Amino acid sequence: MAGAIGATFGERSLDSAVHADLEILPHQLEPALALTSGVRRVLVADDVGLGKTIQAGLVIAEVLRRRPTSRVLIIVPAALADQWEGELSRRFGIACLHGDRLALEAGGHEVAVGDNPWRRSGAWLSSLDFLKQPHVVDALPPTPWDLVVFDEAHLGCGDSQRHAVCQKVAANSRQLVLLTATPHDGNEERFNRLLSLGALTAVADPITIFRRSRHTLGGGWNRRVRWRRVQISREEARALDALTDFERAVLRVAGDERRDAALLLLSIFRKRALSTMEALAASLRRRLAWLERSAEAPGSEPHQPSLAFEHADELGPEEAAGLSADVGLDGRHERAWIQRVIVLADAARRHETKVARVVAFVRRIREPIVLFTEFRDSLDVLRRRLHGLAPASLVHGGQSPSERRAELGRFLGGATRVLLATDVAGLGLNLQSRSRAVVNLDLPWNPARLEQRAGRVDRIGQTRPVHVTLFVAAHSAESSVLIRLSKRALVASRSLGEDLGFARAFDEPALRASIFLGAEPDVSRPMGPRWSPSVRWIRPARRAAAIVLRHRFLRRRWRASVADLTSARWTPIDRLVGFRTLARASLLIFSVPLVDGAGTMVERHVVGLCVRRSISGSDALRALAPAATHEATRAFVARAHRLTRRRRAGAVLAIDRERSLGERLAAEWDPVEVQPGLFDRRAQRSREQRLAIVGEIQREVERRIAEIALATGVEVGEPALVAALVDRS
Repeated sequence: MAGAIGATFGERSLDSAVHADLEILPHQLEPALALTSGVRRVLVADDVGLGKTIQAGLVIAEVLRRRPTSRVLIIVPAALADQWEGELSRRFGIACLHGDRLALEAGGHEVAVGDNPWRRSGAWLSSLDFLKQPHVVDALPPTPWDLVVFDEAHLGCGDSQRHAVCQKVAANSRQLVLLTATPHDGNEERFNRLLSLGALTAVADPITIFRRSRHTLGGGWNRRVRWRRVQISREEARALDALTDFERAVLRVAGDERRDAALLLLSIFRKRALSTMEALAASLRRRLAWLERSAEAPGSEPHQPSLAFEHADELGPEEAAGLSADVGLDGRHERAWIQRVIVLADAARRHETKVARVVAFVRRIREPIVLFTEFRDSLDVLRRRLHGLAPASLVHGGQSPSERRAELGRFLGGATRVLLATDVAGLGLNLQSRSRAVVNLDLPWNPARLEQRAGRVDRIGQTRPVHVTLFVAAHSAESSVLIRLSKRALVASRSLGEDLGFARAFDEPALRASIFLGAEPDVSRPMGPRWSPSVRWIRPARRAAAIVLRHRFLRRRWRASVADLTSARWTPIDRLVGFRTLARASLLIFSVPLVDGAGTMVERHVVGLCVRRSISGSDALRALAPAATHEATRAFVARAHRLTRRRRAGAVLAIDRERSLGERLAAEWDPVEVQPGLFDRRAQRSREQRLAIVGEIQREVERRIAEIALATGVEVGEPALVAALVDRS
């Protein structure tokens, strides 16, 4: 009986959570409840470490449980693909299909000629950097995805090719889940792009926002943050003073035309100087090499392929462009400046006081530590200084995924005590089981990265107080950065209407202008709309969590295989103390399914029928079964009618959305009229192909609409006798 009751579920219950390998926390059920109730777009913008991956996994598992032929696309940063695959497999039993070059080439040999591997049902896992390639995005099927999940969704909301791909994929989805701990970076346009991602224009399509913090969830603040002010050496101060003079010289001649390029270049130098002098010297030499090549070939293209900066760590396209930008300073004059600063930086490399303080800290703290720096060059300095003191693992963007997994495995397995990492490890990694201490050698100018770093150990499952340590240089070059960060934190917190902790909302270009030009942020006016997080699903999630826990408890009482629940068990009722009041009566337990018009089980219930007669054996039980089955069916007729009415009401919106989605896709592929050529039919063939795609889209939409309409009708299925407590007297 306990096993049968534990196997019941309702139309809106999350049965996938019962089977999942995870601790049930009510807030993690809210997005899945919203989406199963008809919401189309959801933004989960929780604090770092509150389980956004688990929330998305619950949604994915529930979609695949309800409709096993669904096509799901999960778009994650490439560095997190392995972690996502492991979490979905271990917690939900979901085997991912890989959306990368090697897997697609292998899959192309397994499908029929001319077929598209992307059409296979299941959960596809891919990265945005892979999908943004024109030949890849063009190969995606034109028919809608049942669910699209974007991890770190803010990365795809800039005015770039990434955003175009994100918008195209999101608009081609029946349901959309956006995950990010940093939804607002201070740029209003990017924030609006995030909120409008994938929105349908022909029907109402609001976005439901979930925003939870440890404070709102009652978890408190179990983090201790310490700022360590480091008195730098005389050699380091000279190098920083010379760099400051160089900054003034560049800004005097940059003018409005080259202002942004100058600020970008100077920010690269300043950030590296405040990390280690070795990082500064390496960056200065890269700039000097470009200046010398430009002097030799005055007409050369600034972004030449030879400037790959092969030893530069985690330099994105913007930073690489900054090192090869024309800032308006005479080439000979700039080379003299840079050579002077290089000499001073080389002299200061022998007196890295901040590095020395970090090494002393590691020596004093005898427990596992995660040590972050923004730059690979600084990582190498730390590695050399820690050699022989504490075994260390290294994680950086120059490694392959297998190399990163191996290094993380050494740290998590206890082979090393220190994890040295750049910000490639600041996304998605779960290190709370190994460490509670995070040390920051340098201060990122996007403080969201600080929160991401701390979030590697300050996550659900951390049982000890978390210690975050930040080392800052006692010099105006760093103090000015701290002042500007603090002011922008005030602006961001007023805009979002909340305490930001490490200040999670920044527009880095505006921050550069603030640091180098003194531009003040407007603290009197909010930057944008305040948050409107959804609270509708809080109470339903608490009820759902209680049901899930109850069903887990009941299912644990059943010791046989789950398949054995389909065959009835019987036992004399007088052997069960709790049922002795039913003397001279038998109790029949039925499992009753409710199925829709497509034959899919919508709900499963259990009903007990009390029969005022004794049952002497199996023959008597079989003779009684038809009448008892009829009674079990009658018990749920009214429930089936209520579900039918509810589904018909919801089907109207679902059909409108499906038609709107189909019209948008058809308009995208709508062929233009062409003039047939006398000798070349390429234009005509292209038109015929687009017509075929439009026809495919229309057929898919009509098929799905028919499926929605068919699923609105619910009726009682055939009850199954699962247990009989019989009186044999």
